Amino acid sequence: MRLTKLTLAVATLLAAPAFAYNSDAQSLGMAGIKATTTTSLASGANPAILSADSSGFIRAQIPVSIGTRDQDDVFGALKDAGDLVDDFKASSSREDIANNTVKLNKFLDDIYQAKPITVDAGSGFSVEAPNRTVGLGGFIRASTHIVTLAHADKYSGSHDYTGIGDASDADAGQIVSDTYDRLDTAYANIAGVAKLEIGGAISHRRKVGNKHVSVGFSPKIQSFQVINRTFSIDEYELSNLTKDAGKKTAVNLDIGTIYDYGKGLQVGFLVTDVVPVSVKSKAINGVHYEYEVKPQATIGATFQGLPFVNLSADYQLNESSGFKNIADNTQYLSVAAEANVPMIGSARLGYQHDLNGNANTMYTAGVRLGFVPFLDMNLGGAYSEKGEVRVGADLTFKL
Repeated sequence: MRLTKLTLAVATLLAAPAFAYNSDAQSLGMAGIKATTTTSLASGANPAILSADSSGFIRAQIPVSIGTRDQDDVFGALKDAGDLVDDFKASSSREDIANNTVKLNKFLDDIYQAKPITVDAGSGFSVEAPNRTVGLGGFIRASTHIVTLAHADKYSGSHDYTGIGDASDADAGQIVSDTYDRLDTAYANIAGVAKLEIGGAISHRRKVGNKHVSVGFSPKIQSFQVINRTFSIDEYELSNLTKDAGKKTAVNLDIGTIYDYGKGLQVGFLVTDVVPVSVKSKAINGVHYEYEVKPQATIGATFQGLPFVNLSADYQLNESSGFKNIADNTQYLSVAAEANVPMIGSARLGYQHDLNGNANTMYTAGVRLGFVPFLDMNLGGAYSEKGEVRVGADLTFKL
């Protein structure tokens, strides 16, 4: 029953597919917008961008991003847990027993009150040849999202553990016994998803009436690993997380279009993961996670009609999916602005809000450094008022 409750609690806290999943620094700085602005296939861009892009450069891109949320410094506490437990168990003098019992119980009190830790990361590589007639590209991208929930029962001993130093031998012995019972029921659970995608993209642009429309397709092979690991509180570790993970390989497709209205206005439509996929973790005490990938539709627009300034927005038309039967769905509205200085670079600001309220509202910023010929460097970051931080960087080589 204890593990069942924890497993459901962790899954509930796997709030959304992470903001930084497959995010290049340009997308990260622009509030995750991808339907019309992000050019990197390595971060899940609209494949139609390959024929909507007029730059003419063949480019290779390498994006990397990482994000963390640890509001109560649980990770730091877990790193020290082994020493606390060892000291408690090795105590021999009355003074050491009292001091180490109080320290361990205060640590378990912190765990009892603590919010979960989340870590997510994305990286990839792409080669793209944009062309106004037919654009081509290939990519590999990887992402992972890990959530740790440390659990400890509330102290329920008949004597206040803070008074162990002045307690009688019998009462002190009872406090120590109660602390051992509490320690035996404390543990950390790690749950998450690791995803690898390898694919290509093709895009074609043609005239419809007096306007231009780009349509792109991106077939890909996906590999999923769903993680479900449990540790005693003093043996928490992040190594070998994929051991005994639930695994699945699938073939999927992203489809996108960009409609060029002229006068600097473009409207994009993107559907990722057209084919639904479901993968289960290995069971622990009969409990497992089932991770679902469902089609995600996004509409967006970019206005480039102002001198040196681009304005962009994305709206997800349906909720995202994550773990089955858990309220972790999100539906993002994102807005961003980009100021460009020719031959030097760009500055970006953005805002991303989850209409479902399951993920933190993020404020984003980024820069592009483009003063080196044939090389761009992008830096991006995001911050929430709840202490969540994400950063990303990428290099783009242009030929």
